[in-house]
Amino acid sequence: MFCPNCRKEIKENSKFCGNCGATINYNTAPSSMQNPTVSPAAPTTTKPKKKSGKKLLVCLGLVGVLAIGAYLAYSIYNQPTARINRMLSAGNYMEAFEIYETELDGKELSEKTLDLLVEAANSAASAYEENTASYEDATKHLSEIKMFASCAGAPLELIEDAEQRVDALKNLKECLKTADAFYEQKDYLGAMQYYNYALDMREDAKDALEGLSKAKDAYRDDILAQFDAYISKRDYDSAESTLNTALGYLEDDSILKEKLNGLDDVRVKDIVNDAYSYTQGGDWDAAVELLEDAQSQFTTNPSIAEAYKDIKEKMPITLENITTISSSNINVIRDVLKDRFGNVYDGGVLYDAGCSPTYGVYHLSSQYKSFDSIAFVGTQCGLEQKYSIAIYVDEELVFFKDEITEESQPIAISIDLTNKDTMRIVTTWYEGAWGSNFIYFSNSSFEKGESPAIQE
Repeated sequence: MFCPNCRKEIKENSKFCGNCGATINYNTAPSSMQNPTVSPAAPTTTKPKKKSGKKLLVCLGLVGVLAIGAYLAYSIYNQPTARINRMLSAGNYMEAFEIYETELDGKELSEKTLDLLVEAANSAASAYEENTASYEDATKHLSEIKMFASCAGAPLELIEDAEQRVDALKNLKECLKTADAFYEQKDYLGAMQYYNYALDMREDAKDALEGLSKAKDAYRDDILAQFDAYISKRDYDSAESTLNTALGYLEDDSILKEKLNGLDDVRVKDIVNDAYSYTQGGDWDAAVELLEDAQSQFTTNPSIAEAYKDIKEKMPITLENITTISSSNINVIRDVLKDRFGNVYDGGVLYDAGCSPTYGVYHLSSQYKSFDSIAFVGTQCGLEQKYSIAIYVDEELVFFKDEITEESQPIAISIDLTNKDTMRIVTTWYEGAWGSNFIYFSNSSFEKGESPAIQE
């Protein structure tokens, strides 16, 4: 059998446990002593009662400590400085100031409160910078914070940075607004000026950088349109002036520089086109004269030289443009001429037959096969006057016509010049009253022959 108290084995019919001294009651627990698997109820002792009392004391102590802690925490929580700090953190600046004015007037602010004032000022500035608060709201909050700091004797330098940030952003936004207005009005120079002002305020201002780039592109496009308009009117000076003015604002613009550097090429191209247009209209002399003037201006341009050479080779040789060895009292006429019979001629060479001598000697150098022309008396010649025309080739008389009067029909002249070196034309008058004695040679032409072989 076993002891119901300590579970040690005891002898049968023992009245006390030899191990714990417990009394063995066979009436109440016979089965327990016989069956070791059944746990008997633990006997009541005085020792557990002592433990319960200690626990109670511990609990009471903890309650007291907690109560004291709660009281102290409540006291600290309701101190003026703590309440002020909570108001500042919540953005209730005027309430914070009222607490200070009522309960701490004249006392220095704590380091924590000063830090919260700075934090509040920076928060107001940040809200304006992030567009979550208007300028009016930001300045209102800063004004309240500044008043609090000033009345509490805090250094105002603490919030100067926030004030400067707000003012700087306000000025930047106003500058950008003005720049945008100029852009909308197509005043791109004004827009560029104010975008640059904005970048002077803040060099990394994204809106200013994007606006300046947009205004520069629009200004360049405007200048290029003006340039093209001037070029279409052949007003090259205005085109050049426009580009130079624009480059004063867009110094590094490669497109405008390229246009300016290529302006001479544009002018030369137009000159060459004009020269060939003259040749298509039969005015070869005007084409040559235009290119000769251009060569003096564009001395190194190959296009002018090439066009001049090409036109000179192709142009018909006339009495007006053939090389003259010597002459007396003759003049080249570029204007349209008309004879007494209404025939019209495209200029010619005037021989004043009334003067002595009147002649022209021309250099042939065996380059021509023939000479053709129309001679007629000028409308200015008086009645009853008579003239003569003599033409010598290599000083041999090959054509002679006299008895020419104001009533004579135009005279066709055709002379063979094959392998000839010179040609001399002489005009005279010998009868009639004194007056204008003009004889014109018009529609003249020299037919080119084979170039002579070079003698070795």
